[in-house]
Amino acid sequence: MSGQRQPRHAATIILLRHAQPNGFDVLLIRCPDEMAFLGGMHCFPGGGLTKEDCSPRMLRRCYGLTAAQARNILSAHFAPHQALGLWAAGIRELFEKVGILLAVTEAEKRLVGTAIGKSNFVEKRTALLEKTLSFASFLEAERLLWDLGTILPDDGIWFVPDSGMR
Repeated sequence: MSGQRQPRHAATIILLRHAQPNGFDVLLIRCPDEMAFLGGMHCFPGGGLTKEDCSPRMLRRCYGLTAAQARNILSAHFAPHQALGLWAAGIRELFEKVGILLAVTEAEKRLVGTAIGKSNFVEKRTALLEKTLSFASFLEAERLLWDLGTILPDDGIWFVPDSGMR
């Protein structure tokens, strides 16, 4: 019998938009069949927390939520830097999985989908996925900040930390 695995911290983003005449649309992804965890299943975009997500370099690129606020929302179970890192992980995973980037410029201008589609972010996303570029380097080079304030329950985007096996 193998030993029990320790769960990894992870983050999931639930993305909603209003649909007409009533209701809303929900973004789901289909995990590749060959994935060990959730292969072939439909789920919300998300994934495991990395050391880089909680690094001082990454946390300096956070906007709209402080480490203390993130900890108060999640629970005292997390250190403030870890709680804030979970928010960053959720946004990172959303960009990795589907190419949606929740960010603001250093001048606090919120990015929109059309602006992202017309930029070189597609190439940068590929480099991130191939691990030839770090997220901190990407954000610094593009002069971007993670828009953590966007993923709050009253904005139609929900952040769901989880401790499921990844």
